[in-house]
Amino acid sequence: MAETALQETVDEEAAPEAPAEQAPTWREPTTPVATKLASMSDRAIQRVTGGNAFLRGRLYARRKAVENLSEEEHSASGEISVRTADEPYRTQITYTEESDSWESSCTCPGWRGPTGHCKHVAAVMVALRDEVRPPRVKGPQQQSKKKKKTEPVHIPGTVSAGGKRRRSRRRRRSPGGADGGALDVLSPRELQARRGEARGPMDAWLPAEALPKPLEFEYRMTVRPASITVTPVLAGTRSAVPISEALSAFNMVSIDERPLFRALARNVNRGQATTAELRGEDAAEVVEMLSDRRVLLEPASMELRFSNEALKPRIELDPANGDSLRVRVVFYLESNKRRFALSSGAWFEGTPGWQIDTTEGVARPVSELVTPAWLQRLYRSPAMVQSHDDLPELLGESIPRVAALLGADLPDLSSVADLVDQKPRFELKANGDIIDARVRLYVRYEDQEFDVPPDDFPSPLAFLPPKSGKGRPRVVRRDVGAEMAGIQALLNQNFEVSESGEELVASGGDAIAFWTNGIGELPEDWDRFIPDDLVDVTIR
Repeated sequence: MAETALQETVDEEAAPEAPAEQAPTWREPTTPVATKLASMSDRAIQRVTGGNAFLRGRLYARRKAVENLSEEEHSASGEISVRTADEPYRTQITYTEESDSWESSCTCPGWRGPTGHCKHVAAVMVALRDEVRPPRVKGPQQQSKKKKKTEPVHIPGTVSAGGKRRRSRRRRRSPGGADGGALDVLSPRELQARRGEARGPMDAWLPAEALPKPLEFEYRMTVRPASITVTPVLAGTRSAVPISEALSAFNMVSIDERPLFRALARNVNRGQATTAELRGEDAAEVVEMLSDRRVLLEPASMELRFSNEALKPRIELDPANGDSLRVRVVFYLESNKRRFALSSGAWFEGTPGWQIDTTEGVARPVSELVTPAWLQRLYRSPAMVQSHDDLPELLGESIPRVAALLGADLPDLSSVADLVDQKPRFELKANGDIIDARVRLYVRYEDQEFDVPPDDFPSPLAFLPPKSGKGRPRVVRRDVGAEMAGIQALLNQNFEVSESGEELVASGGDAIAFWTNGIGELPEDWDRFIPDDLVDVTIR
């Protein structure tokens, strides 16, 4: 008995003191804005601010970067200090109960307006939400559901037993494996059963599973180099809806979204009723329909933004090696001259076509002049290498034709050739007699002389070999307007084009008028070459 009493005394002295109750880390919400945030999950805040802004704002909030957090009845404000700014960004959020909407203001350069929330807005919302929402305690049932980890069994003589590769395959095949990005598939019958109510004798017109209003959807998109996959999901959830069944259900898809669902239903994957895979013009058509919807790019859950400015084509010339050049077509934005090669992003031909940049999360339309056939050919062969010997045909015929069809400007020639830009000097060479005049007009640029055709447009470019024998070719840019004006000055004196088409002729009284008065009315800067016996002719 004495030993028992002594043991009990020792146990009482050695027993540790009971821990004191910890102070709660949260408080009760006292304002409407705090009450609203206390009921919002991470997914709800992400729908308000956007995927990228929420993920970065949550990092600010969890790192305790939100300072001077205060709240009023329907608004809250805070300051976020960042290393790249001298002063903290002042951010304010406002909640409107009537419309259940949020507006914000922030002094950072990334804030895009009252509804274009930035990451600092998300940081204030998450910080205040964490302050007024109690932490979730895991119950005993949830803890008991976790399966104990079993040790891999080693089997002698088997090389791959217990290996990482085989274990990873088993995890992928097992239905209970962790899959945080998987979507729950809900059938329309399940969705309507949880919302419907009995209608009585009007079931033929108003079925019991009828919804009071169509459902709201958002769309998950996966972009590949030649295709996209689109999955309709209930807004604010990760519950995917079978496309064909949603179309056939009563009042599930709104009138505005039915054309989109029909386009998706025509391209549903086999075995995946919730996902449609589209290519080419079908993909461009669906992207056009999604331009006013909420689209999230998978697997990053980044919200896809749609640009209103179309990408325009541009032809570029670059030297390839000593005696050849490269001709290629790129696209650019007219507002900032930013250049987009056909190797960047995913391109889908259509009317209009679309370019999707998965890095920035932006979809940009392509100019309507770039038809599907054109975009297909440009995508397959964005560049071609040609010899300098092909410059006359390229610059005189092929490239201007391509530029006219694509609505693009002519390329800059200075990158592949030495340009000769000189003011034209005209030479008139006349022969014949007093009643028969024959003239030819020539134009000289630097040390090169060219014939001006009397009945056709002169070539705007003239090609000359390099001066040193090797190097870049020379290109003379002729003044077509001035040359045509010179021909017109002769036609105004009643000259006509000869049968050969190489010179201008005048006879009889017209020839006499030219030798006596007309030749003096020509521009003074022209060089005139006429027969000696017809100089200063006077008719009495």
